[in-house]
Amino acid sequence: MTNLYIGQAKEKFGLAKRKNYNLSKKEDQVVPKCPEEKMEAIKEAFIHFKMIDGWRKK
Repeated sequence: MTNLYIGQAKEKFGLAKRKNYNLSKKEDQVVPKCPEEKMEAIKEAFIHFKMIDGWRKK
């Protein structure tokens, strides 16, 4: 898992994120999207560590 994918998952599930100080200076940067299978794994980790409720469907 990359920090980028975890950050995207936090945004999707409404969790607090910290400020990113390593911003790109490119105007047309390409940001890869988190694949669904990895998003599901991150969601399971969030549920395991009680960061989100298990019943929530997002």
